[in-house]
Amino acid sequence: MNLGNLLSASAERNPRKTAIVLEDQNISYEQLERSTTSLARWFLRQGCKPGDRIAVHCITRALCRSSNPKYLWISE
Repeated sequence: MNLGNLLSASAERNPRKTAIVLEDQNISYEQLERSTTSLARWFLRQGCKPGDRIAVHCITRALCRSSNPKYLWISE
């Protein structure tokens, strides 16, 4: 099982439970899954394929939420 599958399973079992505390904000498993799914779809539109390794670096919270994250794509 990969990290994405674990996140989906946690979101299904406990959607409102806190997954991450970021400064003064609690992010639920449901919110985290929605955000990561959105980011994954963005990478697919950029040409990445399932199984590609991608490193994402967010300097600020605003950058993480932008539609154009800073990333390094390592294709096999």
